[in-house]
Amino acid sequence: MITVGIGSKWSRIIWGMFFIACGTLLVLHFADILNAPEGITTWTIILSILFVPCLIEGLAKLNWFEIFFSAAFLVLVWQRPIYDAVGVRPGFWILMLTALLLSIGFTTLFGGLGSSNTVVIDGKRRKMKSKKGSSSKESYSGKDLYFKQKLAASEKYVRSENLSRVRIKNTLGSLELYFDSTTVSPEGLVIEVDNNLANLELYVPRDWKIIDQMENSLASFSTVGWDDGAFTTVTLRGKNSLANLEVNYR
Repeated sequence: MITVGIGSKWSRIIWGMFFIACGTLLVLHFADILNAPEGITTWTIILSILFVPCLIEGLAKLNWFEIFFSAAFLVLVWQRPIYDAVGVRPGFWILMLTALLLSIGFTTLFGGLGSSNTVVIDGKRRKMKSKKGSSSKESYSGKDLYFKQKLAASEKYVRSENLSRVRIKNTLGSLELYFDSTTVSPEGLVIEVDNNLANLELYVPRDWKIIDQMENSLASFSTVGWDDGAFTTVTLRGKNSLANLEVNYR
């Protein structure tokens, strides 16, 4: 949802003039009064009206994901005029991957307003605000762990002795989760993932046998390394949407 700030007289004036100008431009275009260059259609104007406020709001809130993805979609919307001007036509996936990597990089280096981490250990909640300019590195132990992260970059180390379930919700951020010092419950381990527009890297021991039950939607899922044949069954399931998920054997 697009929200615009109206906390001051000047912000109301600026946003009011912006939408009036966009509405006028749209009417002129529909009436064929506006002689727009080739490649600029009604949809170009409509989609620009949607994405420009997102870009401005992202800049105001220092939301790197909103900034770079809004810019990427604007480049897509204006792809034909840009091609005519500079002779370059970037593809959809190149733009999306570039926006994702830039967002993660800037969030890691500079942080962002509203970035946060939430951790629940055996039903007990812990919440930390990501510090600007740094990523968090924490260790956790427990039988049932829940990691929820948004607009943040972090490294988390799991040191449980009887781990049975891990839930991960990673949105617009980068999360590295290490299971090197973890002992799985005799009943097995289930890792539930909800990874959206984000990067998630899982580092697991070589004696784990990963049972892949992931649903990947316009996303990347890969395995680096291999297990050593001494299997401890671990089920990996959930959704990976417009994101990257990587399992690394160590």
